[in-house]
Amino acid sequence: MNRVLIVIGFVVASFGSLCAQYNYGFKAGLNYTKNVVNQQSTINDSKYKAGIHFGFFASANVTQKVDLQVELLYSSKGYRFVETALSESGNLTLNYLSLPLLIGYQASKEIRVSIGPEIGYLISATSKFGPDKIDVSDKWNNNLDIGIAAGLNYMLNENIFTGIRYIHGFSSVVKNASVSDSNGNSTGERARFQNRSLQLSIGYILN
Repeated sequence: MNRVLIVIGFVVASFGSLCAQYNYGFKAGLNYTKNVVNQQSTINDSKYKAGIHFGFFASANVTQKVDLQVELLYSSKGYRFVETALSESGNLTLNYLSLPLLIGYQASKEIRVSIGPEIGYLISATSKFGPDKIDVSDKWNNNLDIGIAAGLNYMLNENIFTGIRYIHGFSSVVKNASVSDSNGNSTGERARFQNRSLQLSIGYILN
């Protein structure tokens, strides 16, 4: 955790020196997320779950059309599961402190596209079955979520923009998850549980 905070602090401080001259502001919006797995699992039946994100951004121009942008966001991810004969309906919530590092291209006066890596640090993991909410951070135990983000912003005026972004997680949010056969014996394979997120945002540029 300390190393992650040091990296975040360094990046934010570096951009802080640029903020007096370049763009910075805040954004917030909705997440639409689920979890996918590369092996047969009950998670294969997971449904998309709504969440929120909010935070700050700063950007610096490299050329007239290309810029670099860093964001620091609180982002709620996870998935829903439906009721079965063995369990009630409920949801898993994974709350992250996310750090997207993006390169942007100003395609037109109103449209900016961007792509780059996103690093997330898991703050909490909870599961809710019916009225019961429990801490499941011992099972969803990979604190780092690394993926790639790509999206588009549309300027409504000089200060306000809307955006859509897709984040494709590469890290497994469960460490060392083994795969078992129909008899419950380990196959020696590892399952990977990965986040998938769609973000809809509205932001305000302060400078």
